[in-house]
Amino acid sequence: SGGFIAEIRLGFSYAVLHPAIGQLLLIVTSTSLLAAPVLELLPGFADAVFGRGAEGLAWLTSASGVGATIGGIWLAKRGTLAGLTKVVLGGTLLLGAMVVLFTSTTNFWVAVAATVFVGFARLIGGVSAQTLVQSVVEEHMRARVMAYCCRRHTLLLSVVHISAPTLQFRVTFGTYNSFRRVDKISVIESMF
Repeated sequence: SGGFIAEIRLGFSYAVLHPAIGQLLLIVTSTSLLAAPVLELLPGFADAVFGRGAEGLAWLTSASGVGATIGGIWLAKRGTLAGLTKVVLGGTLLLGAMVVLFTSTTNFWVAVAATVFVGFARLIGGVSAQTLVQSVVEEHMRARVMAYCCRRHTLLLSVVHISAPTLQFRVTFGTYNSFRRVDKISVIESMF
């Protein structure tokens, strides 16, 4: 063929231009980009916003894990591809709503409940999208396309880690109201 770079371009073009895969990748990538910072900033929220320190962080991270576990069990019990597109869209909308709720509240227990739903929504949306991609991709392109699905997390987490110190500073030393307003605007913009 045309070499390594040509193969990468071919796989990327296939994924982006495919009517179903391109849209799913766009949804999942934007959701990952907008939700990952909230989870990465849980230490700042636990301490500076809720005044709970390490114990609060443990509650919030555990809540996310509980939600993801419930989502995994729920998806496994479904056992069918039928309706997975609605699951992806529903998970995306639920995730956006719960991120807004989490960043808007000053009540710790409301934040814990919202974090359960964040974990649930991230898992059902992401796993359903990857399942749909695997079910429609042509066999000869499967490895390349799934590599894009998986590698987007690495790229997005790199962006989050680069920007996290600035955002952490805003949560810890900036005005909490301005941080909440910026986050809500970002989530709302991502829905359109």
